[in-house]
Amino acid sequence: MYLAKDKKHLDFSCEEEYFDQENGDFEEEAYSYTVLPFDQITTHMMEISKDVSGVIQLPTPTTRMLLHHFNWDVDKLYERYYESDDPQKLFSEAHIVYPNDASKKSLKNGDTFDCMICYCDYPAKETVNLACGHSFCRACWNSYITVKITSEGQSVMISCANYDCDIIVDEETVLAAISDRAVLRRYEQLKINSFVDCNKHLRWCPKAGCSRAVKVEFVKFKPVICQCKMVFCFLCNEAWHFPLKCDLLKKWAKKCSDESETFTWIAANTKDCPNCKSPIEKNGGCNRILCRNTNCGYEFCWLCMQSWRVHGYQPCNRYNSTEAKEKANAQAKAREALKRYLFFANRFMHHGESLKLEHQLYETVHEKVKLFQQKSASWVELQFLPKTVDILCRCRQTLMYSYAFAYYQQKNNHLHIFEDNQVDFESAVEQLSAYLERDLNFDSIEKVKTSVLDKSKYCESRRKAMLTHIEEGYDAGHWVLNEDVL
Repeated sequence: MYLAKDKKHLDFSCEEEYFDQENGDFEEEAYSYTVLPFDQITTHMMEISKDVSGVIQLPTPTTRMLLHHFNWDVDKLYERYYESDDPQKLFSEAHIVYPNDASKKSLKNGDTFDCMICYCDYPAKETVNLACGHSFCRACWNSYITVKITSEGQSVMISCANYDCDIIVDEETVLAAISDRAVLRRYEQLKINSFVDCNKHLRWCPKAGCSRAVKVEFVKFKPVICQCKMVFCFLCNEAWHFPLKCDLLKKWAKKCSDESETFTWIAANTKDCPNCKSPIEKNGGCNRILCRNTNCGYEFCWLCMQSWRVHGYQPCNRYNSTEAKEKANAQAKAREALKRYLFFANRFMHHGESLKLEHQLYETVHEKVKLFQQKSASWVELQFLPKTVDILCRCRQTLMYSYAFAYYQQKNNHLHIFEDNQVDFESAVEQLSAYLERDLNFDSIEKVKTSVLDKSKYCESRRKAMLTHIEEGYDAGHWVLNEDVL
């Protein structure tokens, strides 16, 4: 089990190699969580199913379907199960056959029936009789299950093959229809995926290729660390992004990816034709504009938007139109909004690019460590170098998200203090980055160590100062969101 303590400022980064568990960053409230390898996830799911099955006295497959219906919220299942005046209604809502339902039909060995898929007649021994009362030939049923798993990616929500029946098929019946090992592996993977995805106390590690999950007792806005060293936000399952909260991170990602800024650019750099309302971009110095819309052809003055037939070449130097003033103000506002977004987005993007490039420092540092080991320096003695790269990357990550945080804040005294802290922090990050990239000189290991540790400690101290102020601002409600950019 990893035990992480949350300090006043949430002191984590969001990339895989930045966190040092021995750096003493945690001081206050404990936030415990467990990292589960894939096989332990399966065991955990089975333990929950078995425990709940023993309490409510139902078969484990039925219990597992009920748990899935309640998103593996055991307390909610107990509450509904024991407080329900009509248990049969609860099972109906979950699309499960009520266990005490005596209406199920059973086929005898001498019976024959028409398969509801291929409509051929089969003896009972070649049929699959579901709890809902519908029956199918084994060949059709096995093909149906295989398609559901391999093509549609279903597992715990496979329903009866009868098109007007929504009863969920229990796991034992599904497994009995699977003969191919590849299909079985796919089914088991989908079943575990479904268990983790709908369980609020579990999150997959978002690092590509990692099959571990993290389990917590309480869901909070906290960072967790997988065994692969990936640090991520448990609340939203994204890479750790403080000081930006999850809701603003979602807005920021959408703003950076969708076409909303394209429309902002259009508003800032174009005007609508007064006749057909088509957006027009001015591409010459002359202010006599001809709308190129084939159904329009309207001519107007770019400055005052009047018809050129009325305006002519007379200068429009008298400003007395309220409507024109409103249009100009709206365009100026849109242009200013675009400039403001680009200011913060460019810095966010460039610090992100720097972060990717600084990953290469790990290789550079490893090579320098090997080189210096050849000069009789010990491996342990040189570990301050990769740890310094950890600090640099962690600081760069925080700096990157601090610009997205600032974009959404309204101007006040606390934002001015934040900007002063950010200036000091950014200066420290750039100095540490430049030193590691260009100024490392191994003529004297003691001199290098002293310089590196001084710069890294100062950089980390500036990071902590900025985050402490931000966290205190969150606690005191000092941060006011700018409604114009939400």
